[in-house]
Amino acid sequence: MEQRILDLDDFIVQRSIFEFPEGGKAVLSKIYDDIREGKTQGKAPVENGINYDRTNYIPSKHEGTCRSLLVAVCYDKDNFENRMLECLDHISITCVGINREIFFFTTQWNSYIANKYRGYIESLKRDGYLINMIYVTHIGIELMPV
Repeated sequence: MEQRILDLDDFIVQRSIFEFPEGGKAVLSKIYDDIREGKTQGKAPVENGINYDRTNYIPSKHEGTCRSLLVAVCYDKDNFENRMLECLDHISITCVGINREIFFFTTQWNSYIANKYRGYIESLKRDGYLINMIYVTHIGIELMPV
């Protein structure tokens, strides 16, 4: 696993995600494990070993204090549109002014839906929110253009 994290760090730098949060690395490592074990065919687990003292996580059964970072996961059987909107609404409504950055990891990607909300996303970016939508596959990750 250590080697995978080192390779992941190199890949993250190559994809221009310079300040990848530690909680995000833990989630991404778990996603890779789930891909290898075929678990991404279902829905994302609500518990993913996140430190809730520093990070908000979607999906979660914990409704805690708003944090500056939101890490969200969307697996193959999750509703991509609903999960993406849940993230955007979380930073712009639920935790407005506190949640400033999203790392949205998904094992499915839907350009049509992402483009449908391009105005919403661009408005949040203009207001200083950092939105990273990352498509995760068995061969690596791709920072999606949003």
